[in-house]
Amino acid sequence: MNYWYNQWEKQQNALIEMREERFNVMLKLIENQGKANPNALDLGCGPGSLSKRFLDKFPGGHVTAIDYDPVTLEIFRNTINNDNITILSRDLRNVEWHTGIKEADYDVIFTTTALHWLPEKYLASVYQKSYRLLRDGGILMNGDHFNSSETDQKITGLYNKIKEDEHTTSSKSSAMNWDEWWNNLRKTGMMNELFDERGKRFNSGNHDQRVSLEKHITLLRDSGFQIIDIPWKYLNNMIIMALK
Repeated sequence: MNYWYNQWEKQQNALIEMREERFNVMLKLIENQGKANPNALDLGCGPGSLSKRFLDKFPGGHVTAIDYDPVTLEIFRNTINNDNITILSRDLRNVEWHTGIKEADYDVIFTTTALHWLPEKYLASVYQKSYRLLRDGGILMNGDHFNSSETDQKITGLYNKIKEDEHTTSSKSSAMNWDEWWNNLRKTGMMNELFDERGKRFNSGNHDQRVSLEKHITLLRDSGFQIIDIPWKYLNNMIIMALK
């Protein structure tokens, strides 16, 4: 499993420009909350990329990690062994995904490259519940690609050209691309039942629901967050931060 986790990291760093810098900014923002042992909630955790980095930086902290993908969760369970991690299989499209999770208990809720899977009505519900799960003074951070409804198409074209150039360079490395990673893992036969279950849980195809940057901000405000900012941005790759 360690091999597939490491290959995941390679393909994600090749696919997502400035991924490590985005992670580092998020961790610095948590650090500057001043909590020695922060309690975190990771939404759409995948195989544990940000949870692992969080506990490397805050070994006395705790993270509750949630995802609905049985394949990536299995990799998470078998590669990141830490008593300060609680892993939950939950579907963020289910209004009861937060059942059993204590309200007003988290210093930070973070998510990266995950919530674009959610249609607007589910995203609104996740933000509303996140507000209730955070302690006063807690922060929510969503790191992902966001398309603004106000961005001119010429600017979008420039951004896309830069990203294409970067991805072309990355593809010359030893990293698999997204499809190669999934297809090669499937071919091993190690997790046939989990892949079958994954197929039942998720439709195939593009999962980007293309909820605009402005709509994310509106949904956060409607959920109760009044202090919202973008502390980091590279092209349309951003961190949206909201303070309770």
